[in-house]
Amino acid sequence: MDCEVGTNNDDYDGTNQMIGIELVNEKGNTVNHVGIIFLPTGSAGRRCNAQEIKQAICNQLIAGLSNIRLLTKEGWTVLKEQETQLQLGNILNENQVIKIRRAFDKPRIGIVNSTGTAQGFVFCNNDICLHELRQIMNNQIPHIQVFHFIDNNDWPVSAEQESKLTIPDVLINQQIKIHMIGHEMVKVSTFSGDTFPPHQSPTKIRRQPVDSTDGSNDKKQLLISYVRAEAAQHALNLKNNLVQQGFSVYLDVHEIKTGSDWQDSLNEAVSGCQVFIPLVTPRYGETQWTNREVKLADVLGKYILPVNFLTYWPPKSLAIQFATTQFIPWKTLEQIENEKMLGFHDKIEDITLWDLQYVQNAAFEISNRVAGLEHRLQKRPTLRSYASILPDTEELEFVKSPREGRPLIVVCAHPNDLCFVKNTLQPLLEKQEYEVTCTAKSDVMNHEANADTQIIDDNLSQSLCNEYQLLRSLTQDTNVALQMTETELEIYQGIQHKIDEAGLAIFVLSKSFAMCNFARAMVFYCEQRKRVVPLKIEEFPMPGWLSMLIGTNTYEDVGRKDWETSLVRSIERKLNTTLQSPCQDENKISKGIQKLKASLPENFFVYISGGTKFYCSKSQGLCRALGKQLAMLDDVAIVTGGFYGTGETVSSSFYEEREALQKDTSTWHVLPEMDESDHSKRSRQNADGTFRAVPYGNTLFSGQSVRERETIISRLFDVCILIEGGPGAAHEAEQFAWNDHVVIPLKSTGGAASGKFNVPKQIFQVPGGVNNHDWEALSSETLSANQISQAVFRIINSLKSLKTSSNGHDGYTKSNKTVHTLPNGLPCSQESGNTEIITDDMRC
Repeated sequence: MDCEVGTNNDDYDGTNQMIGIELVNEKGNTVNHVGIIFLPTGSAGRRCNAQEIKQAICNQLIAGLSNIRLLTKEGWTVLKEQETQLQLGNILNENQVIKIRRAFDKPRIGIVNSTGTAQGFVFCNNDICLHELRQIMNNQIPHIQVFHFIDNNDWPVSAEQESKLTIPDVLINQQIKIHMIGHEMVKVSTFSGDTFPPHQSPTKIRRQPVDSTDGSNDKKQLLISYVRAEAAQHALNLKNNLVQQGFSVYLDVHEIKTGSDWQDSLNEAVSGCQVFIPLVTPRYGETQWTNREVKLADVLGKYILPVNFLTYWPPKSLAIQFATTQFIPWKTLEQIENEKMLGFHDKIEDITLWDLQYVQNAAFEISNRVAGLEHRLQKRPTLRSYASILPDTEELEFVKSPREGRPLIVVCAHPNDLCFVKNTLQPLLEKQEYEVTCTAKSDVMNHEANADTQIIDDNLSQSLCNEYQLLRSLTQDTNVALQMTETELEIYQGIQHKIDEAGLAIFVLSKSFAMCNFARAMVFYCEQRKRVVPLKIEEFPMPGWLSMLIGTNTYEDVGRKDWETSLVRSIERKLNTTLQSPCQDENKISKGIQKLKASLPENFFVYISGGTKFYCSKSQGLCRALGKQLAMLDDVAIVTGGFYGTGETVSSSFYEEREALQKDTSTWHVLPEMDESDHSKRSRQNADGTFRAVPYGNTLFSGQSVRERETIISRLFDVCILIEGGPGAAHEAEQFAWNDHVVIPLKSTGGAASGKFNVPKQIFQVPGGVNNHDWEALSSETLSANQISQAVFRIINSLKSLKTSSNGHDGYTKSNKTVHTLPNGLPCSQESGNTEIITDDMRC
């Protein structure tokens, strides 16, 4: 082979020397004798720098070695920027060999347990803290869940210390040692179906050993429902174990491919499954998708078998639906006591860590429960009366049958408001020939005038959803589904029966109602099952969960002059099946998303929300610095609502910096087509309610009101940055949280961003993959605007990288189906003409 390196030197005499090339691993051990290369002899060869030598290796040997690092003769890795400074004598050892190592985008670090058994490896930078490393390990080596790090002094690292130490503090010979907790150390290869105890095969659900993950429409026996931000890896691990048990399992990320509509696919999957398995984490049922899935499963009469990650039961938002539902604990008492004995108290309730042994136990328990279903598989739908068009399925024939007698209205009220119900509301409704029942009465269904009325004590109402102690709810006998008193169960079942039987629910909104956990459970149960008419009877600050579920623009108000007439008309409209149904509202939103998406490039979108005026002295400077900093991120686009204040300041700074860098400006503004309210002081609104375009960037129009536009953008965009803000900005944050998207609150700016105006508490939790120190910087009163904006830059970059590397599917899909809904929004499908439905890939 001809040698080219060094041959242009004046002292090259035409002779070459033979040099061996060895490939070594991260520990420095030789793993392969790659071959030989030829370099000039004498001074011509000695003057060859490392960069030229690496090129010779790539040219003279196999192309697969193009991405390599050279090692010095002492064994040190040569960085790319050092290659021109080193010569042959620095890298050629006494055996006439040059050693090379594979190069990756990020260093590869081995993970071994305390006995030295290899558990896998991760790719990550060396400058991250151990808390971040733990998250990376959970993602890249899922069988490692419960462990602690051992530092390079052989000292154990506590959970509190992980944020203070970085990888060099625990790295020895490119390896990190960990102590795995709660089970014997196992190699990855030992995980198989043989690890499960033998058990009896179910008779009604026949197992199918081959699990299809090709996106086909085949019905699956089991469906796993979960909140992506809290349990994505748990769902994947559980599915793998259940497949090993011989079940066919539906998991959205494996089944739904680009070209399929997510809502239609999930509707078909829920309709087709035999057992519905929700992973009940803190936010389960409180995000749009899990809320729809679990209610659809209930309405269709599916057997629901929850895995409970909470320290109490039932979950507050699903308290009525799950009042009599059996659950499987994510950890048994024995496992909890094990962790206590080992001193890992902080791991007991850390739901981000679900050890594979615990997953196996849950899968085995699910298998046993399914084996005993037999007579319980065919459940009758729970929705007994509803004035709406439901899917054309034999399962729901009972639901679609008209109720005998007068239309029944259930009034959901707090006991403190019972006088208003008895003296004002109930006579008004009965005058219209409606049958009326109230949840504030102990008599389950009878509302007759002579019936004794007993108010449910508020303390009891609150206690119904109180957090039961862990040792009480996670019992040895997991067939005991609910640790409630007989009286509490009767109250739950009675109110569930009232709501199921009714055709319409009226929420009597008051401060007492908004503060009551029991009232919250009723709202969550009714929402999407029943047509609802909210009736506000006093002024009070409406909490985020309530405004999100009912909408602050849709309620009736006794403070209005003709509220009785308005209420009666609203009820008539709701009960009239010939008028617009909730599914038409959903289709309207979907078409709005379609139209908006068609006009946007494929970027990572960051939406700016906040105040239209500045109240914090540092906010304006922070907005300018933030826009300039974010402009440095490639493939990132800024979106605003087109109003003055924070959005305009960030976006204009972003736009100017992009122009200066001669990059695509990637600045977008989404305004409603019109709004009846006067927003002229906060935006470029015309006298007729329409809006003018923002003078820089690209302006799009979507939605018939500000609220409708908020609904569309909160489904479509990835991330929302919240700066200051009042009630309107708080509502936008609620919408993003409802869709399980990330909100980045700059707490130090005050307003909604600091937690005011009933903004959802979950927006202040650190998102997965985000550095704790960067997140803490958002609250700092001492850091400069540049320092905070740099922290936001890193947060956005982390979220962007996480989405890019995610194994999820592209959520923006096209379909020839129109999205319809059950009672008030549960998805069902009906063929339609060339309608494109676009949902977000961060579905939960």
